[in-house]
Parts: sequence; C-alpha cells; structure tokens
Amino acid sequence: MIAKAIIKNGGIFIPNVQSVGQYRNREVRIEFKIIEQKVGNNIFKKTAGLLKRKKIDPLKFQADQRAEWDG
Repeated sequence: MIAKAIIKNGGIFIPNVQSVGQYRNREVRIEFKIIEQKVGNNIFKKTAGLLKRKKIDPLKFQADQRAEWDG
C-alpha cells in the first residue's frame, strides 16, 4: 500500500487509510520521502499577507460582497 502523508500542526496525517485494522498489534514499516513543493504552485503562499496592511472592516466587507451578489 502506498499512501501520501501530510505534515500538519507538528504531526503527520495519512488520509484515506482504511486498512489500518488489519495491521492492529503488528509492526508496520513506513518509509518517508520528502517531496518539495514549489512556492510558485501554491496560491496560498503567494497571496499570504496581501491585505495585512490594509484597514478593512470585515463586517462592511461582507455586506459589500453580499450586496454585489444580490444586485
């Protein structure tokens, strides 16, 4: 079985592993391979802090957005 692990909140999360029950009380060998992600492909890293120095009232922003959707 090959699964992709996600490093998050100081731990490792392996999603969609349904066959864990069959390995209960047994030793499981896990090999890790670090796969680098380019910053250019991650939109969240590209846009982080974009509005940091803007003074935005979140309630007014929300009202403006909803007004656009309704209108």
